[in-house]
Amino acid sequence: TPQLQIFVLLAFLPSGQGLHLRGLQNSSTVSNTQDTRIFNGSLPEHPDALYAKNHLRATCPSTGTLTSSSGMISDGDGLYSNSMSCIWIIAPTGGLSVTISFSSFTTELCCDKVRVYTCTDSSCTRKSEFPGSPFSGNSIPSPMTSATGVMEVSFISDVFGTFDGFSAFYISDTETKSCPSSGSVL
Repeated sequence: TPQLQIFVLLAFLPSGQGLHLRGLQNSSTVSNTQDTRIFNGSLPEHPDALYAKNHLRATCPSTGTLTSSSGMISDGDGLYSNSMSCIWIIAPTGGLSVTISFSSFTTELCCDKVRVYTCTDSSCTRKSEFPGSPFSGNSIPSPMTSATGVMEVSFISDVFGTFDGFSAFYISDTETKSCPSSGSVL
């Protein structure tokens, strides 16, 4: 009877295409124009493996409720980790509206998603998802504005495939705009 052998394929793709792990059985043929290595058994301490081990993160930075009138959110530097779950509630003090604009965006198209909601209160117990959300892949989402002054951003990644992730800037309108008191028109 044929002996069953299990191999792990570790393909390191160029920046923005991420790290992918896949299992192979028996005499499967691997063809890839990228830097491909097959290991039998445990992963050796190859320089690429050391890079992945040292640059993948388990948590997102600065999650929680953000109350500044402006700021940045991101999944962090380098490749994000598998199985991440991060939530930011953006609730600037005195904010009449809040707008988020993504400056970079690269996630696994099928499975790693950023969701953006407008919320009715600072705890985001009642919320509605923005049109187009969830976002994934490498298209930068258009700016979104919550007229309530509160929004929630969540990021969930699955167990395979990591990419550069995303970063976004938010800014709040905290001033009430008023019309001039005179009746003259310029």
